[in-house]
Amino acid sequence: MKKALATLLIVVGLTAISGAPAEAAAKRYKNCKALNRDYPNGVSRKSNPAVYKANTHLDRDNDGRACEKK
Repeated sequence: MKKALATLLIVVGLTAISGAPAEAAAKRYKNCKALNRDYPNGVSRKSNPAVYKANTHLDRDNDGRACEKK
C-alpha cells in the first residue's frame, strides 16, 4: 500500500512539474493554406485564443480573426 501511494505521489508530482499535456503549446502555422487545412474558417481571438495567439502573424487585417475566408 505504501509503495502504491508513493508511486502515485511521484506521478502526480511529475505531471505537475512537467505541465500536463493539456497545457501543450498551440501549433504555429507557416501560412493560411496550412492553417485552413485544420481550421477551414480560420481562427478567432475569442473562439480559439491559444491557436490565434500562436498565429497572429496570419491576421493581416488585425480584425481578431486569422485566415478567414472572405
